[in-house]
Amino acid sequence: MELCLRANMSQSFLANIESGKKQPSLLTVIRIASALEVNPRDFFPENKIKDKDEIKKEIFDLIQLL
Repeated sequence: MELCLRANMSQSFLANIESGKKQPSLLTVIRIASALEVNPRDFFPENKIKDKDEIKKEIFDLIQLL
């Protein structure tokens, strides 16, 4: 409820975002992040680019599980 007030959004709207029924706009993400006092980037984990050797090792490890 406090997040709703701080972000100036309805509880149902935030619930729809949380459940994946609605996709928030960039402005909405920024408003939610601001209300939570976090950086909007915190909502988007960085994808680490893997090199060829890391990919080979992952494939080898998966094959070993078979």
